[in-house]
Amino acid sequence: MENTMISKWFLRIQNTTPISRRHKLAGVVTVEGVPASRLVVVFDRGTLTRVSSVQSSRIDGKWEISGLKEYPEKSLIVIAIDPTGGTHNAKIADFVSQIGPPAPPVEETVTE
Repeated sequence: MENTMISKWFLRIQNTTPISRRHKLAGVVTVEGVPASRLVVVFDRGTLTRVSSVQSSRIDGKWEISGLKEYPEKSLIVIAIDPTGGTHNAKIADFVSQIGPPAPPVEETVTE
C-alpha cells in the first residue's frame, strides 16, 4: 500500500490532507410568520449537486444539517419546499455560507 505509515500509535493511509466534516448549516422555516415543517434541500451552486436535505421541525421550524465538508464562502443554495402542492412558493436562500467549527480558545499570558 503506497504512502502508508504504521506505528504503535496510529495508522495513516494516504491522503495526507485531513477530511473535515465539521461544518453545519441551520435555520428556521416560517410561512407567513408561523413556524413550518418543510423539506430543506442544500445544493452546491457551482455544480447544482445536492449536498444534503432535512425536514424542518413542525413545532418551531428549526432545521440543522451537520457534518458537512467545507465549501467556499457563499457557494451554497438552500431551498425550503412546500409539500402541499402549490399553496406556497418555495423559499430560496442563495449565496449561503456554512458555519465552521469553533476556534480553539486563545490562551493569554499576563506579564507584570
